[in-house]
Amino acid sequence: MKMIIHVFVSSQLNYCNSQFTSLSSSSLDHLQVVQNAAARLLTRPLKRSHATPLLISLHWLPIKCRIHFKILVLTYRVLHGHSPAYISELLRPYATIHPGPGPSGFPIRACSEFLILDSNLKEMLLK
Repeated sequence: MKMIIHVFVSSQLNYCNSQFTSLSSSSLDHLQVVQNAAARLLTRPLKRSHATPLLISLHWLPIKCRIHFKILVLTYRVLHGHSPAYISELLRPYATIHPGPGPSGFPIRACSEFLILDSNLKEMLLK
């Protein structure tokens, strides 16, 4: 039973879940309801028990955390050279070129950060 639920529910929630970054909170809540129902089906708790302890006992992240985790793992892989080229092209290193004071009067230091080219990815990481 556990394997069937994992195949049909968990795998579908994981499949392309980075695309869920642009979904509204209400849409994500619907996906969370599906995950909670799968957790209840697996653990068969008391009728009125909360879903969070069930997810913890199954070592499952809630949907929103799952999406954040997947984006962060992809970003980590890109930064450390463990991703395909088509994903690595979404992040480009840049350095500031103005060593003098900035508009606020504070010096702008040179840095080696990454510019995120994909707006959906950028929004997700800034949340």
